[in-house]
Amino acid sequence: PLLTVVPVIVHREGSAAAAFRYSPPDMVPYGHNVARIRLRKEAAMQMIDQVFPVRKHVPLEGLYLDQRLMGLAAEIGRSVVLSDYLTDKNGVIAKAGKDGQFQIPAELKNAADWGLYQELMAQADVTISGGSYYKRLATKGAQDILHQFESGHAFEKLGEWRLKAGYPKRSPDLAIVSRHLDFELPQDIIRSSRRIVIFTTDSMAGSDKARSLRDANATIVGSGEPGVDGGRMIGTLAIEMGYRVIMMVSGPQVLDLLLPVLAGDVARD
Repeated sequence: PLLTVVPVIVHREGSAAAAFRYSPPDMVPYGHNVARIRLRKEAAMQMIDQVFPVRKHVPLEGLYLDQRLMGLAAEIGRSVVLSDYLTDKNGVIAKAGKDGQFQIPAELKNAADWGLYQELMAQADVTISGGSYYKRLATKGAQDILHQFESGHAFEKLGEWRLKAGYPKRSPDLAIVSRHLDFELPQDIIRSSRRIVIFTTDSMAGSDKARSLRDANATIVGSGEPGVDGGRMIGTLAIEMGYRVIMMVSGPQVLDLLLPVLAGDVARD
């Protein structure tokens, strides 16, 4: 197989949280720390009791950075694809607001889980989101996951970590999935050195809107009909473009595109 797919799901269970690794059949294990997390203050630092693979007491901060996903990809000789969701006890990850857009429920949001999410994203060399995210961002209806590693932003220390770890930029490159290309790219992203790859349908790839986005420094890739084929998309990112750690940072609709990848159906040409 060319890919190892690593879904990481963090559950909130009352006052305690638990981090689990889910490995479908035939998936190569990757040694993720399975830990039952009991949040408490010790020397002004949140700590956890790790129960696997070795029982020990470790800081919560930096827990996911220790997974060294880029090193894992090099070790196994193929790309790692991952995602991360925070759920309630009923498995709910988002609720529709008055505007019809889905958002993480307020009762699930917390700094600890958000920080772990950022640690995973900091290890990606490209992230995948939907075009709808950019529409919500333009109306201040979405959390900013484009600039947080840049100087002066909330997780600038992780941007520094990336540079020290050998990543060429403070922030990952951007892959966007959109059937209709009905969104605008932020001007600062267009002017940045980050690569922007937009996956759309084969028919939309030749449209006027696609040409406009190409003029805005984006690469447009037709990847199927009537929607984007997840296997072709990951094949392009991993095989043709050489990305080693690919993180999906969008919602379930984009995750659904990756189900063929979970089954090992990745385009090879």
